[in-house]
Amino acid sequence: MFEDGVTYQYIGNVTNAATDDTTLGKDIAAGSVALIKVDGSSSHGKVQESDMTSSGATVPFKIVQKTAAGQLLFSPEFFMTRTTINSKVYTAPAEQVTYWGYTGVASVGDLGTIVSGQTYSLHFDVENFAPGMGTSSLIKTVPFVATSALQSDLAIGLAGSFARIFAREPYKLIQNSVVCDAAVTAANGTKNTQDVTVVNGSRGLTFDTDVTYEAAGGATLVVGDYLRLGSVGGGTALTDPVYEVTAISTVYVTVDRPITNASGTYTAVDGTSDIEVIPAATGNAAGWGFKLTGLDRFADTAFNPQNDFYSKVRFTVSSDDFDAAVVATENTAASEGVGSHFEVAQRESKCAMNEGKGKYASAYPATSYRGETDISTPGTYDTIILDCYDDRFLSAVTGQRPTSKFRIIINQKVALTGDDVDTALAVTV
Repeated sequence: MFEDGVTYQYIGNVTNAATDDTTLGKDIAAGSVALIKVDGSSSHGKVQESDMTSSGATVPFKIVQKTAAGQLLFSPEFFMTRTTINSKVYTAPAEQVTYWGYTGVASVGDLGTIVSGQTYSLHFDVENFAPGMGTSSLIKTVPFVATSALQSDLAIGLAGSFARIFAREPYKLIQNSVVCDAAVTAANGTKNTQDVTVVNGSRGLTFDTDVTYEAAGGATLVVGDYLRLGSVGGGTALTDPVYEVTAISTVYVTVDRPITNASGTYTAVDGTSDIEVIPAATGNAAGWGFKLTGLDRFADTAFNPQNDFYSKVRFTVSSDDFDAAVVATENTAASEGVGSHFEVAQRESKCAMNEGKGKYASAYPATSYRGETDISTPGTYDTIILDCYDDRFLSAVTGQRPTSKFRIIINQKVALTGDDVDTALAVTV
């Protein structure tokens, strides 16, 4: 059959448990993938786990997958001399991280000179915020009127505007963490054994028995101080979000905006506390800025490979109001990675019609397809790509020899032991 640009995909979630040139392809373990020879010889249909790339133009091969349910799936025939083979090791996805003003590096960048009463705005141009709903960028403007000449007041105020404006969107798009260059001071950690309970999305923190902290042998948190929240058991760093204390009721402390840190019990141990107090005077004298992080819109919801399009949020941030020296600094570029369960599952769905599921793949009603990709764990996959062509057919009518082109993609879970598909194809994963 003549093909042009058709893609086939095969997924290995477990070791195939095969032995080179002795195990029949049909006997590989359910959920695994193997290379088999189909030349009619004594090795016909047997798994090949030694280097087969020198087999030439006369020995045909196929990829075989046995699904978790035991169904055998075979690729078209291909020849090593008519195939280009490449591999890609798993690369983790990454979210975009951009700083505005202070960059998270000691004393590098800030919000510049602030004029009380002036309006300061940040402009966001957000791409890939909801693929399938439209291709236009989402434009957001976040304004705040400076209430003083302090960078701290402007940073906290703009962060509040940001939270309110972006909360109107159906998807969480960007996390805004207020950061400042006040040095991490272990002595200002919450009091030893006085752990603090944090709830993501809440504006309140619950201290254990009182709101004292370690500084100078014992100091007390007051309204107007700042809290730098790190991570559970991880201490604090200059890139961690800072919140202003707006109210204190015995052991219940209210901050200026909803907390974006993870819920948990933030430990208080001498020198390594997960929450650090920045006294008001220290914070007000510091340089401030924003750490803006793209959010995975599938992190809190199920990913449907048939309906959803996997992509990372990308955005630019700008302003006409700040000093010219205040700029956006990209720390990390967004990347979908290579071999994530999102990517593999999405492609598996789109390959459905190449397996006789009908001419068109549809979402409603959903075209049935084999769902071998491990989404629940989730799996991470190495990728082997075979770009093949077959020009054996000669038309008796026209005398022409059309070239059939197709691609075979093999996704194998990272670190499968005992599998030698990569050895058989002479690639590294």
